[in-house]
Amino acid sequence: MSKAHDPDPLLDSLTGLVAARALITATGLGIFDALAEGPLDADGVAARLELDPLGAETLLTALLAMRYVDLDEDGTFRNGAVAERRLVRSSPDSIATFVGSQGDLHWEVLGMMTEAVRSGDAYAMHETRHEDAANWEAYMRGLYEISRDDHALDAKLVPLEAPRRLVDIAGGHGGFSMAMCRRSRVAPSAPIRASQSTPIRSTGSAHSRPLPKNRRRPICASASASSEPSSSASSRSSARCSALSRRAGVLTCRRWTCGSSPPAAPRCGRRRSCPA
Repeated sequence: MSKAHDPDPLLDSLTGLVAARALITATGLGIFDALAEGPLDADGVAARLELDPLGAETLLTALLAMRYVDLDEDGTFRNGAVAERRLVRSSPDSIATFVGSQGDLHWEVLGMMTEAVRSGDAYAMHETRHEDAANWEAYMRGLYEISRDDHALDAKLVPLEAPRRLVDIAGGHGGFSMAMCRRSRVAPSAPIRASQSTPIRSTGSAHSRPLPKNRRRPICASASASSEPSSSASSRSSARCSALSRRAGVLTCRRWTCGSSPPAAPRCGRRRSCPA
């Protein structure tokens, strides 16, 4: 286990700040994607991505210091091993959206910290900003990327017997549902998502649209709605989850409060609705 460094106002307030912004900017601009196609010098990167030459050189120098890129003897840069695996969008292990586009969102949210501490007003992504399609897409894709390694592992933890359908209620990025379908070899039905969950490719609100009448014994991998700010709101979401499950005739695992963590060892019951 690495030892935490002693408090250092310069390191904590400036060095880490610059390093984070350099990495977010480089990923968002596509510098690692450009270098994945072959080594380039600073002018070559600037020309490829239509950047200011001095700005490109300065940013590449920062990435070199951070060891995300390497510098060859001929003056060209190439991706380091970590950048090639984690920050190139075409890599199967990429978290480029999480670091780049969602990193910009994190930066915006953190920039509001002073006012939030003063006034108590939160960024309220789910409550008031769900119409921002670009940020929502970055948010969902980013969460998918950083949870990718857990999808299949989590799917194995849900005990099922010969499932035939899967209804995805408030499934967010859908990664866990896709893993459930692959594991059980079932055809996915159209996802049914809560109004706060990504509007991109959404089929509608599970709180307002009636479920199709031809559902026959689907499985419910996740009947949890987006978390809400108050306990009473959370209870209302939980009740909606139960009602949706009853209307769909869903065989579910034990219900947990919407927006909270699921139980450590869920047990499936052959019930037609979430137990009260």
